[in-house]
Amino acid sequence: MRLNPILSLITLLLLFSTCSPLRAQLEVAHLERKDFSATTLGGFLNIGIPVSDAADVTAEFGVYAFSAHDNSVVIVPILAGYRYTLDQSGSGFYIEPFAGYTIGATDISKTDKNGNLMYDNSGREMEQKAQGITSGAGFGYLFQPAGRLVFNLGIRYLHVFSGGDPQPNMFSLRLSHSFSFGRRTEYY
Repeated sequence: MRLNPILSLITLLLLFSTCSPLRAQLEVAHLERKDFSATTLGGFLNIGIPVSDAADVTAEFGVYAFSAHDNSVVIVPILAGYRYTLDQSGSGFYIEPFAGYTIGATDISKTDKNGNLMYDNSGREMEQKAQGITSGAGFGYLFQPAGRLVFNLGIRYLHVFSGGDPQPNMFSLRLSHSFSFGRRTEYY
C-alpha cells in the first residue's frame, strides 16, 4: 500500500498537535515572479514545539493559489523553522528562519531566451515550474490577551529556488491564533 506523502505529513502534524501550540489560519500573501504578480488568501497549519522558554521548533504546511491575467500559480510549502522570542519569554517579538521544500505548479508557458514557446518531446507546450528548495524568515509578535489563547501578528518572506524558471518570492501578512494543548514548561 502506497501512502500519499501530503496526507502522511498532515497526519504527522496533527499527532504533534496534541502537545503543542497549533495554528491553522489564513493569511494574505503576495507572490512575485518574472512577468507575474498576484495577491491571494492562503491557508496554513503551523505547529510550534517548545524547546526552551524562548524558542519553538516549528513545522508548517501551507496552500496558496494565485491568479492574474489568465495565469495561475499554486504553491504548497512544507517548512521547518526555529521561532525565537527576543525577550526570551515565549511571547512578544520573535524572529523565525525556516527552510523546506515547495511543491508547485503553474499554467504559465515556458519560453526560451528569445521569447519563443518551448515544447516537450510529444509536442505539448511546456509550463514553468514553481517548486524547489525553499527558505525564508518571519518576524512578528506573539501576544496573549487572556487565558490560553495566543495571537500571532507577523510578516514573512519566502523564496523558492526553482532551477531554470523564474523563482517565486512570496511576502505575507498573517494574523492567527494558537490552539494550545499543553504548557511551555512541560516540554523542555
